[in-house]
Amino acid sequence: MSSFVGHALAPVILYAATEPGPVPRRALWPLALVAMAWAPDADYLLRSLILPGDPPVRVTHSILGSLVVPALVVAILAMRGLRGTMLKLRGFQAAAAGLSHVLLDLLVGVTPAALLWPLSRATVRLAGGILPSAGRLSPGNPYLYRNLLIEVGVLLPILGMAILLRAGPAFRARRLIAVGGLGAVSIGFMLLSAALPR
Repeated sequence: MSSFVGHALAPVILYAATEPGPVPRRALWPLALVAMAWAPDADYLLRSLILPGDPPVRVTHSILGSLVVPALVVAILAMRGLRGTMLKLRGFQAAAAGLSHVLLDLLVGVTPAALLWPLSRATVRLAGGILPSAGRLSPGNPYLYRNLLIEVGVLLPILGMAILLRAGPAFRARRLIAVGGLGAVSIGFMLLSAALPR
């Protein structure tokens, strides 16, 4: 599984890449996206969302399960009067935030996920991973901090790339060089993560 930090960065990256115009000063919607990306881990608190089996099926870590909370949020936005292009954009961002959780966990390459539940209990696990596992969530676990650093090293440069690519036309050449540098940093951390034992 990926960490809470990684699951928070992914929807912020999506927001930075897809939000039209300048980023607003109020951060309520990006915070809502972060909450939607965290929502699949509700099964840590509600153990009934984990179905017994070998391996167990984490309902909230399926495609359908990860979209439940985003669908509810978009329905509330529609009931409150949001319409047209903005509703479609918010719907896309919400769905992408929910699905980002499943994607990041898959990119760790450790825990199998029943992506097509309830249609199938068959699980999928990638053979390798480009993100590190969060590991045992304990303050005394040194691997937690190492893996968190690697995860941030993969995702934070991608956030920087999204912000730079959306900037105006000034300093385009310098921006492209910076984007390339950030991409190289992210790929370097991915390679480091891929070399870790699974």
